[in-house]
Amino acid sequence: MVRCGVIEELLMKLSIRGANTSPTPPFARTASPETCERSISLNRTAAEALTGDHHALSKLLARLHPRVVLYYRARLLGTPVATFADDLAHQCTLDVVTRMSDTISADTRIETFAYELASRRIASIPQSRNIDGQFKRPRRLTDDQREVLVLRIAVGLTAEMTASTLCTTRSSVLLLQHQALRAWTVSEQS
Repeated sequence: MVRCGVIEELLMKLSIRGANTSPTPPFARTASPETCERSISLNRTAAEALTGDHHALSKLLARLHPRVVLYYRARLLGTPVATFADDLAHQCTLDVVTRMSDTISADTRIETFAYELASRRIASIPQSRNIDGQFKRPRRLTDDQREVLVLRIAVGLTAEMTASTLCTTRSSVLLLQHQALRAWTVSEQS
């Protein structure tokens, strides 16, 4: 079992080094076999980290933490708690590592688990009105549509990875994305 102190130390190093949290540009994203291989590789790294391998743990954190940061920044954009996105991502990554031995099964993807924890943490934040009005989300978007847009655009996941993360099909993800972008366009015009 990995100690929390080691995890905290590794997360601090990631923050100090300034983990790359910028999303890849949309034109650079392609659905490829490498995408699936990266996901499998991340799960292998998580399995190695569970056995107590500190190198695997630091590798897991280095790959997972930037994605969780992007997720929080995108989901909390324009809210009063947006400034805490990095802190929430830090806590979420710590939660993933400390809980993965109890919750992760052979068929669970570590990314899916991380996004589920992050989504639950966001849901537990008390809702407040957007005071400054810098970013108004269309009221017509459903939670599923908003989630698909965040994962696809802000985090940079492919349709296949988003489908796997949300436990749905690629077709469903593409449909939700289409509906969300259409609703967004309609709300911008009105």
